[in-house]
Amino acid sequence: MSGVFQGRSLLVIGASSGIGAELTRQLLDQGAHVIAWGRRNPGDEQTMPGLTYAAWDVLSGEDPPTASLPETLHGLVYLPGSIPLKPFHRTSPDDFRQTMEINLLGAVRAVQAALPALKQSGDASVVLMGTVASRIGMPFHSAIAAAKSALRAWSSAWPPNTLPNASASTSYPPPSHVHRWLRVCYQPPKKSRPRPAAILWAGWVNLRIPPRWCAFC
Repeated sequence: MSGVFQGRSLLVIGASSGIGAELTRQLLDQGAHVIAWGRRNPGDEQTMPGLTYAAWDVLSGEDPPTASLPETLHGLVYLPGSIPLKPFHRTSPDDFRQTMEINLLGAVRAVQAALPALKQSGDASVVLMGTVASRIGMPFHSAIAAAKSALRAWSSAWPPNTLPNASASTSYPPPSHVHRWLRVCYQPPKKSRPRPAAILWAGWVNLRIPPRWCAFC
């Protein structure tokens, strides 16, 4: 099958369900070889040619399944996340710790594990998901705002010296841009395939225009 991603190998982390599962399907439809890491297999490899699945729970403490990676990797999308919505006085240190573990440290571990393969491509793209809560004050978002703010800072710090052939940029558009994405990119959902348009569109577009490093809200 020919498509935008024909001949490109892409790693989707958090591919078990929701946005990750749908992004995996759309990338496969566009000809990509997709390595899917998640707690559950997003599909049948016999009916989804080009899919390689490996089990990985970000919070398990286990090492990422690097044996499933090809020698060359053209892109990585990190989708695991959590949002403990509580007033600050009820948000415990453990809440902060776990939120940081899945939203920041999981991404760090995944990118470090995939780095040798990403370097081989020469035009690697990495897509992370941020939140407007890291830019503006939002009630009940203290833990996720802290974690995503750290993610944003980290995403700006490491690429220039680590992936010199890729441009380093971050993008946290204001909410009005998200609404514009919904208007422009929304497609009526199929019963069997929901389309979370704004976030899915952001990841898809930035994987198709290498070299690019992006963190989107």
